[in-house]
Amino acid sequence: MKKLVLLALLVSAASCSLKETEKNEKLLALNHATTVNDDSPYTQLYGAWTGKLPDEQNASASRTVTYIITRIDSKHKTVIGNRSIDGKSQYVHGKVTENQNSLELTFRFWNDKLRKQLEQKLVFENGNLKGFIEASPKDNLPAVEFPLERKKPEYRAEVMTDSVNFIDWDNPKKEKASRKKYIRPSYPVSTEATYVLNASTQKFKESDLKNLKKTDLQLLRNTIYARHGYIFKNENQNRFFTRFDWYVPVSTDVEKDLTAVEKENIKLLVRFEKYAEDYYEYFGR
Repeated sequence: MKKLVLLALLVSAASCSLKETEKNEKLLALNHATTVNDDSPYTQLYGAWTGKLPDEQNASASRTVTYIITRIDSKHKTVIGNRSIDGKSQYVHGKVTENQNSLELTFRFWNDKLRKQLEQKLVFENGNLKGFIEASPKDNLPAVEFPLERKKPEYRAEVMTDSVNFIDWDNPKKEKASRKKYIRPSYPVSTEATYVLNASTQKFKESDLKNLKKTDLQLLRNTIYARHGYIFKNENQNRFFTRFDWYVPVSTDVEKDLTAVEKENIKLLVRFEKYAEDYYEYFGR
């Protein structure tokens, strides 16, 4: 009897294992099916496109807008990417429409000022990309057309984050507040050390890093990836680097492009990050 029970359990386990394998294979197949092949005509749209968007409240002024197209699903005719205006970045998604001589990308995104979701159309025709915003009399917005130019990725090891501090909004310092006293949260912030050290041009020694804060070490490491056009998954990192003209996000995998010096520095930075502490300051949000 025990043998029969054991045999039944083994058969059940094998069946579950087979079902799990089939499930994983289906998910893997689905993932491949929704990924554009390298020979797809859509891939020529991948990358960063930038232009001047007329200001909604001042017709004589304009703001820099950048669209980063990261994936087009040729089967379901959908597109995902990132839209950035003046350093403020947000995830966008939409649909793809194929016309006889052009390709339309209709993105949906949230507008903070109007407190609602808007659509913006990009039209790719004859190798050129243009943006269109339809008129909205209700919101007192005129129709707008603006050209977009491709930002060509160019690796430059010497570029820096200048005198801009990185604030890690994702990791506030946790402090207990009493019932009578409110404690304003503080956030990790990079220091001026990141204005001087360049992890792409100089090979670091332990003495270069031993007094740095954790946020400094992380910023130095992430700046290496930014120079190679890495698309950051973290919104805070993404927003920080899009303020720099030299940053052209084009890939989610740049490991093969890293130099020998950068690879060695990354190893050293990661090792120091494990034991480093952070420097905190107070900021209003």
